[in-house]
Amino acid sequence: MQVISSRTSNLSKALKPHLPQQERPGGTTVDQLTSACDAYTRDVRQGVTPEHQPYPDSMSRQERLRATDNLSEVAAQAQSDFAAQTSGGASLKTSQLQTSMSELEAHSNEQLQEASQERSQLKKDYYVQVGKTVAWMAGTAGALVVGGVLTGPLALIAVGALATATIRSIGKSRQAHKRLSQTLPLVDQTIQTQKRLLSDLVPLSHHLGNWDAALSPGENKKAA
Repeated sequence: MQVISSRTSNLSKALKPHLPQQERPGGTTVDQLTSACDAYTRDVRQGVTPEHQPYPDSMSRQERLRATDNLSEVAAQAQSDFAAQTSGGASLKTSQLQTSMSELEAHSNEQLQEASQERSQLKKDYYVQVGKTVAWMAGTAGALVVGGVLTGPLALIAVGALATATIRSIGKSRQAHKRLSQTLPLVDQTIQTQKRLLSDLVPLSHHLGNWDAALSPGENKKAA
């Protein structure tokens, strides 16, 4: 039984809803990919030149091994999830996995954008309300000064109206602060989760494309 890391486990859980509903004919299977990844890892660790070289020269040996292990884990879990939701334990293709990763990337970017906009709006609403409260308080203070110089019913009415408005504004500011303190941590968590997911997903999707090309060079050349 393959042990899957917490990081790839989170990615696999996010990827599951984006997996296809049926098998696509032709092409390299995910099982072939995981076998090739396992062979690559074994060869590199034994000092043997691997059959496939899907990584750029700029990547270190450790980075290549880590990327291969992560891809193998995610691909194996995707195949397991795909087989469980299709009849007859169908085989997921690497091209289908690429499509699923692209869909997840688009979805994560959308979630990140929405959360960032919500965060900006929450802070804007709070600071706008605080600004209004400060303005009402300044107006009330000014009215009290004027009221101390000018006496009469109109001055008292003006001071009373401004004081009432200030109290209401203070109440709204407290509500805005409560909403900000309760909602902002959840929004920030969403932002961090999506950023972390994308930081894992994007390079892995790129590596998958390189592996797919390495495992099916004839088909890719023909397609080109």
